[in-house]
Amino acid sequence: MSFRLSLVKCLLSCIGAVAVGAKAEELQAQSPTVVAAKSATAPHSIEHTARNTIAAVAVGEHPLKRAIDLANASLEHTKDVRDCAYTFVKREFVDGVLGDHEAMFMKVRRDPFSVYVHTLGPKQPRGQEAIYVAGRNNGKVLAHVTGFRHKLIGTVTLAPDSAEIMEGNRYSLTSAGPWNMLDKVMNMYHGEMRDGDSDVQIYAGAKVDGQPCTCVQVSHAAKRPNFPFQMTRIFYDERTSLPIRWEAYDWPTKQGQAPQLAEEYTYRNLQVNVGLTDADFDVNNAKYGYK
Repeated sequence: MSFRLSLVKCLLSCIGAVAVGAKAEELQAQSPTVVAAKSATAPHSIEHTARNTIAAVAVGEHPLKRAIDLANASLEHTKDVRDCAYTFVKREFVDGVLGDHEAMFMKVRRDPFSVYVHTLGPKQPRGQEAIYVAGRNNGKVLAHVTGFRHKLIGTVTLAPDSAEIMEGNRYSLTSAGPWNMLDKVMNMYHGEMRDGDSDVQIYAGAKVDGQPCTCVQVSHAAKRPNFPFQMTRIFYDERTSLPIRWEAYDWPTKQGQAPQLAEEYTYRNLQVNVGLTDADFDVNNAKYGYK
């Protein structure tokens, strides 16, 4: 495998913290702790902006309307988010294999759309970095590996949608940030509304890394072309109404099997409006490891 592929496999799979001044090498790539709620009750902070969505499904109303209303309420909150920083923990089913949890520290700015990534492992080498800024660097990702190869090769440039970058990944770097993840979820919900076979459960009292969340679970009894997954879950932080976790499960390949995890993304310690500047997305930043 080329050095490019070994780099991009761990860097560039973000739909998509710690304090910006924290040292990335101090972070751990532990799998997130998720506690499922046992009863469907009214969500808390989201209730104020989507109060009517928590009632029982009205006669003739599509079950997915409640999920869409809650996603819209969360999208309203993201409009005030100029930038964010977080530890992104992912797990994906790619090329027939369910990978291990991988973590990376990320900074994302909305305008111009900018992404900084610092890999944390555990499988991939700690300290690899990638930067993408829309409209700059000829539209390329600037990335580097670590150790001797970095000293020998230095910074490499890759198109964000190149075959090298997409190798072994479900999404590209340009989909990073919670608002982009919500856009993807909304498009999926609207596509699934063409059929009525959707079971929607809304749970308060779920937890992600100890943080109370509202969980929206959507599942389907029968496979149809507009149902990309058998079941999905999105977790909204009850303090901010922002999404901090997404799970999606593929259809079982054999009758009686449990759904297969397809993708799992968690925004750990998500902090918003931390004041990111051009320096946070500059390879000349003295805090970064570019050469």
